[in-house]
Amino acid sequence: MSDESSGMQALRKPDDSALVPFIIISLTLHLFLAGVVPLLTHLLNRKVVYERPQAFQLVAPPRLPTPPSPIVAPQPAAKATAQAPAKPKPAPKPAAQKTKDSKKAEPEKVEQREPPPPQENLDELSSLLNEIPPPAQVSAVGKFRFNAYLMYVQSKIESKWQPPSQKKDVTVTVAFTIFQNGTISEVVVSESAGSTVVDNLAMNAVNQAAPFSSLPPAFSADRQEFSVKLNTALR
Repeated sequence: MSDESSGMQALRKPDDSALVPFIIISLTLHLFLAGVVPLLTHLLNRKVVYERPQAFQLVAPPRLPTPPSPIVAPQPAAKATAQAPAKPKPAPKPAAQKTKDSKKAEPEKVEQREPPPPQENLDELSSLLNEIPPPAQVSAVGKFRFNAYLMYVQSKIESKWQPPSQKKDVTVTVAFTIFQNGTISEVVVSESAGSTVVDNLAMNAVNQAAPFSSLPPAFSADRQEFSVKLNTALR
């Protein structure tokens, strides 16, 4: 009986030294799991937060104040230097007098003046011009007191009058009528020059000068008769 009880005790009480390594391994695994697993879980579940980069603003360096320009004191005006007195010019030497023996005195030259041209007598010229009759002289039949209109008609006819050069101091008189609108009637010779050529040139001068301007507004009639005396002696 004693032997059986001792065998039973041996079976019940195993050797503790064989269990030590298993215990150490078990503790190591538990510590690893207890420490590493939560750490890994925290790292995996951690949210990644992206931070916005900070903006930097460039600031210009402060300007240094410019130093004030130095004030230059006005310098006193330089005193005018005293001018040296001008040296007196030497007196001109008298020209050597020519001796009578060296050169003989030359005779003085007498300038001969031309006689002045004879002055023309303007009074005589004007009198001669007045004696020459004007190329054209216009006159109105009856009472026509508009001298400006007469001079206008005379100047137009005179500008068209071209007498022949062969005939000298010959006159011809032609008559015509000017209507209210400035047109004229047929030109007729009232005093012939004794030459058909001169008479035709006189009538052509009046026809080429027409039409004239209208009769003066103050003139009551619708027409006016005129005569013009033409001279071949032009001024």
